[in-house]
Amino acid sequence: MIRISSALFLAAILSTVPHLQAQASPSKIADELNKLRSLSTEKRPAATVKVATEISALPPGIEKVRFADSVSHLVTEGDQGQDALQAVADTLSKALAETPVPTKNGQPPMPYFDLTRLVRYKHVTVSLDDPLHKQANDILAANEADIAKADFTLKDLHNKSWTLSELRGKIVMVNFWATWCPPCRAEMPSLDAIYTHYQNESLVILSITDEEPFKVS
Repeated sequence: MIRISSALFLAAILSTVPHLQAQASPSKIADELNKLRSLSTEKRPAATVKVATEISALPPGIEKVRFADSVSHLVTEGDQGQDALQAVADTLSKALAETPVPTKNGQPPMPYFDLTRLVRYKHVTVSLDDPLHKQANDILAANEADIAKADFTLKDLHNKSWTLSELRGKIVMVNFWATWCPPCRAEMPSLDAIYTHYQNESLVILSITDEEPFKVS
C-alpha cells in the first residue's frame, strides 16, 4: 500500500513537469517582444497573442505588469485584429489586478492609461475594477475635449509651414508615424494613393514625425 501511494505521488509530480517546462521564461518573453516588429504583417498577430498568453502565465509581480504594458504598445502598431487586441488587454488587466501599481502625484501610472486607451479607442472589454482605471478614463475624456481645440504649426521637408487652423474647411488627415515602425512604412504607398486620388476634393494629409529630415527623406 505504501509503494502504491508513493508511485501515485511520483506520478502526480511528473505530471506537472510538462506545464513547468511550457512556461516561458522572462528572458524568452523579452526576446520575443524585441522581435515582434521584425515579423511580417501576416505573422505578427499570432505572435502577439502567443507572447500575451505567455505573459499572462507568469507569476504576479511588477515584471509581469511591465511585460504586459510593453506588448500593449506593440499591439496597436498596424491592424493586428481584434483577437490580438483583446488578448493583450486581458493580459494587462490581469497583471494590474494581481499587482496594482501605486499612484504617482495623484495621477494613474502609465499602464492604467495604456489599458484605458485599448478600451476607449480599440473597443476591447476588461473587467478591471480599479479606481485608477476609472480615473485614467476620465482624464482621457477631458484630454479629448482639449484636443478638439488644439492648433499647431509645423514645417514640412521643403520648409513650408502648415498651420492646422488654416486648413479649416478642408478634409484633414493627421498621421503620426516613425521610420522604425514597419506598419507605418507599409501604409505610405496607400496614403500617397489616397492623397493623389482625392487631392482635388480638398484632402490634406499631414504625416508627422519627430525624426531628422534626412532620415525621413
